[in-house]
Amino acid sequence: MKKCANCGEMAEDKAKFCSECGSNAFVAEESINEPVIEPEIQIQPDITIQLKPEMQVQPTTTSGNNLIQTGVNADNNTANPTKKKKKAPTVIIILLAALVIALLVGCVYLIGQLSKKEGQQQQNDRTEKTVQNEDTDEDDRRIDDNTYNNSGIPDASGSSTEIKASPDKYTWYIKNYVGRNCASIGYFSWDNARLDRYGEGEIKLVFISEDGAFVEPYDTEVMKKYIVTGQNVAPNTELKLVFRKDENGDEYNSIDTQSIEEIELYVKPIDS
Repeated sequence: MKKCANCGEMAEDKAKFCSECGSNAFVAEESINEPVIEPEIQIQPDITIQLKPEMQVQPTTTSGNNLIQTGVNADNNTANPTKKKKKAPTVIIILLAALVIALLVGCVYLIGQLSKKEGQQQQNDRTEKTVQNEDTDEDDRRIDDNTYNNSGIPDASGSSTEIKASPDKYTWYIKNYVGRNCASIGYFSWDNARLDRYGEGEIKLVFISEDGAFVEPYDTEVMKKYIVTGQNVAPNTELKLVFRKDENGDEYNSIDTQSIEEIELYVKPIDS
């Protein structure tokens, strides 16, 4: 059996035309019960469009309808590459920094050298001036000492003694103290001793009265009442001074040793 494809009337397998409608289109009986296969509908896959950062969709909301709108930056319709800022080469920056540092170091060194040179010059000037002053003071002391020692003050024998002039700073000659008022001799030291200067050296003076008692040298009013009648070191006795030296052999203006440290002066009251 077969079925008319036009009207659906059943007909014999040998029939060429449908007895009902006369159509010659038939469908085989075994295909009548087969399920109708509907044509497959192909679904196109979603296409995801990758947008550039400047073309990203930006959601916006409206206060009225809370609708999300999307917009694309109109200034970037064409895909233009992002321009990178040009940076100065690191090597050039390092070289410039090194040059500046070198200049600063050079300036500091130059200033230091100039200051050092100026300071050395000032020190040399001060040293030279000090030496000149010391030489002048020494010459003045020699003149004063020689002037006094040559003044012809009589000694115990009643005759005057002329004291030799000092030839240098190392050699001096003991003064004649006989006949002098005790208050006019030497000067006080920090320990109340009476000292007399010979160049850079100092000699301690000890005053002894006729009865053997010591006369205190720090009381000027008492010293004015006494006069020297004798001394245990004779006038014109040579006094040798030895100066201190540094490790280079240069002398200091201070005494290391001297040949005479102390002189005893024998005194008596002026009224006696």
